[in-house]
Amino acid sequence: MNETMQEILSYYKARGAAKDQQELTALLYEVQAHLGCVPDDVQRTIAEELGIRPAAIAALVRLYPSLQPAAARHTITVCLGPRCQNKASPN
Repeated sequence: MNETMQEILSYYKARGAAKDQQELTALLYEVQAHLGCVPDDVQRTIAEELGIRPAAIAALVRLYPSLQPAAARHTITVCLGPRCQNKASPN
């Protein structure tokens, strides 16, 4: 974990993020602002440092649509236009 991440984590740990969902959510948003997403390994590290279950962190990431768990490796695009539908594509 880099120095900036450690500073973010220690700041929110001192503010009681382990017991306050609002502080924990703010921590996750700040991590996302720094990394671009909240990867699984970072979620586990946050849980270990705060002494809470990793499932609680994962649930918050799923609860808020603006929090991204990790960058996707692939993007799938499905055409829903009339030309594709005329060629018997599934809807």
